[in-house]
Amino acid sequence: MTDAIYRYLECSDLHFGFARVRCDQCGHEYLLAHSCKRRHFCPSCHQKRVVQYGEWLLSNVLKHIPHRQWVSSIPKRLRIYFLFDHKLLANLS
Repeated sequence: MTDAIYRYLECSDLHFGFARVRCDQCGHEYLLAHSCKRRHFCPSCHQKRVVQYGEWLLSNVLKHIPHRQWVSSIPKRLRIYFLFDHKLLANLS
């Protein structure tokens, strides 16, 4: 756990490593700091991964049709019956 904390503190700090990026056409250069790549701990790195995963889902998994999710819940008093008799769930759906 302490390793994740130290890597988070070093995230995007040029003192702890960087890559020099240069455009071959115009010659513009800039420094790109290394990231910690700690998902769920570093807000910056986590957001990058979430966006990349969402783009991957849209381009490779989901079809180009509208999607909708329906969520239904069972009242607490009835949940005990569904817990012991799973065939009731098939009848419910």
